[in-house]
Amino acid sequence: MCFRAVFLLLSLVVGVLSLGGCTPQAEPVFKEEFVALGTLVQVSIYGVSEAKAQQAFTAAIAQFKTMDEAWHPSKPGPLARLNQALAHGQQIPLDPALSPLVALGTEFSRQTGGLFNPAVGGMVHLWGFDQDTLPTGPPPAPERIIEWLAKQPRMEDLVVKDGLISSSNAAVQLDFGGLAQGYGVDRVIDQFKRLGIENAIINCSGDIRAIGRKGDKSWRVGI
Repeated sequence: MCFRAVFLLLSLVVGVLSLGGCTPQAEPVFKEEFVALGTLVQVSIYGVSEAKAQQAFTAAIAQFKTMDEAWHPSKPGPLARLNQALAHGQQIPLDPALSPLVALGTEFSRQTGGLFNPAVGGMVHLWGFDQDTLPTGPPPAPERIIEWLAKQPRMEDLVVKDGLISSSNAAVQLDFGGLAQGYGVDRVIDQFKRLGIENAIINCSGDIRAIGRKGDKSWRVGI
């Protein structure tokens, strides 16, 4: 009887170990990092194959690159061309890549009584913060700052009509650094959804958006 009991006990242990070995492993989280919009972008995707995740990463990098080229105030592109036209009092077609940012920037300016003001690109340029690297030279001379402030460029100075844009104030220079990253993250998340990605998180210099979950856990965000 003792031998039989030991045999049954060993059989039970082996069975339990076998069941444990069959426990499915957690699906991997695929991660990618790249630089866009002047900062580090971190993307994590869960619940898809490696090939599907790579497809999404490739699409995200391409999307961020396109946005970076369109929205950068100091590189050749739609925003630089628009700012040059505004500085010369010219009216030009509003590039479709800039239209949503102009609309959002104008609305946010209205909601904040002008405290949020993407028209301050001239001041951003004075300080050198419109480049991808931090400025290393001295700050702008006080008289140049005072001269710029006296011109009071505002989003309300923009005139958008029939697909054309101009400004009643030549000092208006647009810089969308205050909203471009968050808006860009939203656009890439929408792209992920179209690709069938249901679980992902994107961090663009603190502008973060998550969809779905990481398996049986929520995405964790440090604050």
